[in-house]
Amino acid sequence: MTDERPRPEYGEYATPQEQAEIIARSLPPVPPVLRPRDVDGAVAPVVPPAAQTPHAPHLPAPHRPAALLPGVGADRDGASPPGRRRWDHLVSLLLMTWGTLTVIAGFFQYSDIPAVLTQVYAQQGIGAYVGTGFATSAGLIINVSNVLILVATVYLTARRLRARKLAFWVPLVGGAVAGAITGVLLISLIVSDPTFQAYLTTRA
Repeated sequence: MTDERPRPEYGEYATPQEQAEIIARSLPPVPPVLRPRDVDGAVAPVVPPAAQTPHAPHLPAPHRPAALLPGVGADRDGASPPGRRRWDHLVSLLLMTWGTLTVIAGFFQYSDIPAVLTQVYAQQGIGAYVGTGFATSAGLIINVSNVLILVATVYLTARRLRARKLAFWVPLVGGAVAGAITGVLLISLIVSDPTFQAYLTTRA
């Protein structure tokens, strides 16, 4: 039996299923991101980490200590980090070396103060140094005080250097104290000398 109906041009005689298949083939392909999740091969949308765990507690960022500024680099105790203030080590070593040599040289010099003052008087044209018994005692006091101050200075300086603290000022203070003691004793010997008193009277 032949179908006498005219040939269809737009699928008038197709079944609904055939029409749906034709329409589906004529449409452009659907992108994977728009396909439903239950379709095989579907790609799940990318979810930000924050959205995946909306109820996760907020953890603070780890604390990072601030970098030390150049020239500061010290804590509340005056300590400096390793590798800093190498100049302090060098200056402290030089000052302690100079102080040690000064004490050694002065030990022989102040052991005979009358001879030293006699030489000074001769150079200045003051006269002959008379001297008293206190001159020998003053020399002993000067030598003992210089040695004790030197030992204390070396100990304190080394201790501060090991603790990475500023130390160059310790030898300076020690030298100032030793110089003050020596100057006071020498001035007292000269002022109390009769020859020096007569020289001042003549000059006046």
